[in-house]
Amino acid sequence: MNQPSERSPGNPTTARALIVWPVALLTSIVAGAVPVSADVGPSTAERPRAEHLWRHYMHGITDVLAASIDTGALFDLPRTGPPSLEPVRIPAPSGDFPATAVVLGARQRVLADRPLPVDRDVVGGRRIRLFVWVRGLDTGRRTSANSYGDHPVVALVVRDAEGRQLARSSPMDGPTTTGTFPWHCYHVELFVPRDGAAVLVELGNPAGGRAWFAGFSWEIAEGDRSVPLDARQDPLTGSVASNVHYDDLNRQFFRGTPGRHRWSFLRGPRAGVIGIRHDITTPEGLRAWFDDQVRTDADHVNHGLMYLASRYHIGRTRGLLPPGMDDDWLAALRELVLGLQDPATGYWGTRSRPVSMAMTFHLVEGLFAWHGPRRADRPEAINPTRHLGITGIPLAERIARTTLAMQATVSAGDGRRPAGWPRSAYDFTRTPDAGRERASLVTTGNAIELLRRVERFVAPDLQREIYRAIRAAVRYVLECCVDADGVWRQSDTAREPTSAGYMERILGMSHYLERKVDDSIEAPQVAAEREGDGALVIRWRDPAATHDLLRIYAVADGRHADRLDHADLVGIVHRTGSHFIGRDPLLVAQAMGRAAAARWGRGWNRDSYVGGKVDALPADLVVVDRLAPIRVGVPRGHRLYAAAATWYGEESSPIAISAAERP
Repeated sequence: MNQPSERSPGNPTTARALIVWPVALLTSIVAGAVPVSADVGPSTAERPRAEHLWRHYMHGITDVLAASIDTGALFDLPRTGPPSLEPVRIPAPSGDFPATAVVLGARQRVLADRPLPVDRDVVGGRRIRLFVWVRGLDTGRRTSANSYGDHPVVALVVRDAEGRQLARSSPMDGPTTTGTFPWHCYHVELFVPRDGAAVLVELGNPAGGRAWFAGFSWEIAEGDRSVPLDARQDPLTGSVASNVHYDDLNRQFFRGTPGRHRWSFLRGPRAGVIGIRHDITTPEGLRAWFDDQVRTDADHVNHGLMYLASRYHIGRTRGLLPPGMDDDWLAALRELVLGLQDPATGYWGTRSRPVSMAMTFHLVEGLFAWHGPRRADRPEAINPTRHLGITGIPLAERIARTTLAMQATVSAGDGRRPAGWPRSAYDFTRTPDAGRERASLVTTGNAIELLRRVERFVAPDLQREIYRAIRAAVRYVLECCVDADGVWRQSDTAREPTSAGYMERILGMSHYLERKVDDSIEAPQVAAEREGDGALVIRWRDPAATHDLLRIYAVADGRHADRLDHADLVGIVHRTGSHFIGRDPLLVAQAMGRAAAARWGRGWNRDSYVGGKVDALPADLVVVDRLAPIRVGVPRGHRLYAAAATWYGEESSPIAISAAERP
């Protein structure tokens, strides 16, 4: 076990010596009451931190307040291997300290034999942070077609009392460094569901070389230990990468857009960083990066190139760009990107993967997203930063047809019906039905967003085909990927839910939550009686075969019914309401958001289309199932209207509800 005197000289009471955490002690440590080494100090968002910390600690967040965990308390590994345990000394800024490291060779992975020594009553329903010191020798691959998953891995996994996985940390959290790099303190954060019984650590070295993992410790990552993006930014390079000096360019952007310090890391070696090979602030350096890495590594397309337009426009407006990134630089970037597009499919790719839906999705979302999706219930929206100086999407029809051709199908009666897009279509496939999987959430989300973005640039017949394809995909996902409690799995073949990813894109980029009036849908038949207090009791009679639900709106006198919105809802009647297919899309999204918040600590982004739709639902909305009569109050100065709707939210034109007085 790490001894306090070795970990933090002169501070025998440092928190790293603690294994058992009573609640009172945990509270005092989170509040910063435990003394720490003066040359490192606690890293909070409010307190300034020494610039050198980012060389040693991910985001400059130190582990000096965290509770130490003996490596042997987690892993049963031999002393020879790898995988194995090995004594090491870690050169922390406060002084070297001894530790026991887990050593992994190429393509090795280990799951802890025992969970973290944490009190589930303390961590349940809270976000925790695990610190791990990592070093690498020749990790990753010297030539990688996609370096996304090449780096050493530190993951947190939460399981329930029956051993089922409830949550897992993001693969992009923690280390994202490859190659050879010295000891660096990374951290991984995860919300622990209240029904979590065990938090396990998983370590991996999925590609080449050798990796060492040591100095484990943990803390609650809330209150003054919750660090916003700007406070994670390195003052010297402007980077928010996990390892600002050794991470490559494709690890610099995906966490967000920090604005406290200039983005000097874009200058690569001229900024003193080791992991970034090229100074992309010059047209020459930009072309060298394209030829050396963008044309060879899909992740430099997906998590490097896709961000450059927005970073250029935001950085120029806010004075964050290094010198040299001007209009000529943007023109050079545009020329390089357009030169990569495949004329036959409309897709982008690399030399080894010349056509890829994933790479095309990332570039359209990041570089050709001047226009948002054309929504039935929202005014036109633009993205003033996500463009290369052109507002259209080149070869939009070919992109649409290539994407539609990769949609999987399932048996339906005597024929087949569309499902989602399987993982095999992540790049490109001519046989989407070849495997068992019919819907991967990441691939289906990519396809839906691609189709919605190109939709406005294609002919009406193709627009209708796109609508039908997306509608079918959403239905299949709701039927086959969402569990009864509203939590979702990442594919139709996945055994259990693991993360909250990609569903918000599927619901938000599809037409599912839009209010869509369709004149082909028959108007509902309703009868209403007014009660003594003015409320109406409404009965929905003889719904048509296409009707799944009835929406009741309250519209202010003098306001035309054509201008009503989902925020005007006062009641919903379901034909059955027994499954997500058949319930109102808004209520489905609300239930899934609540389930995600309970499982993963976060629901829908409140600034997103999905979050906005759910938040706009009235708190006193009345909902009944199985065609039950519904009693709805009538706000003063309002009239009630009814519209029949499908499970996908297509509505009939609203009709006014007239009421007979109850005798």
